[in-house]
Amino acid sequence: MELLHEAKVDNVFIGDSEATVKTLKYINEYLQNHIITILCNLLSEYKHLYNKEINIRPDQPENIIRLLLPRKPNVGIRHNIVRHRGSIVMQNRLAARYSGEVYLVKHDLPFEARSNVIGFVSPEYVNLFDQIDADIRIKLIPIN
Repeated sequence: MELLHEAKVDNVFIGDSEATVKTLKYINEYLQNHIITILCNLLSEYKHLYNKEINIRPDQPENIIRLLLPRKPNVGIRHNIVRHRGSIVMQNRLAARYSGEVYLVKHDLPFEARSNVIGFVSPEYVNLFDQIDADIRIKLIPIN
C-alpha cells in the first residue's frame, strides 16, 4: 500500500509465496477501488459499521482519522478510556454537535470524557493509517 499510495508506482510484485487469498483480495480492492480493508473488533452495538465503504473527511487533524459517517445526537457516555493507537472512537453527547462522530486513533491520546472507545483495529492493520487520506475509502471487517 505504501508503494502504491506514497511512491505512486504502477505495479507491485509480491514475492511472498505464502500470501493468503484474502490478503491478495484486499490489495486488489485497493488497486481497483481505492478501498483499504481494515480488520477490527467493534462492540456489539456498533457491528452495523462492518462491511460498509466509509469515506474519509477531507479535514484531518494529526492524531485521528475522521470518518464521514452521519452524526447521532445524544450518544450515551460509556467506555471512555485512554484512546490508544488503533482505537475506534465515537464521540458521545458531551461532545455536543459532534455526538456520534467516529474516528480512528493514529497516536495514543489521553482519557477524554467526550470520547467512547467502541472498538480496536487489529495491530497488523494499524500501520495502514499512514496511507489513509480523503481520497481513500475504508471498509471495517470483523477479525473472525
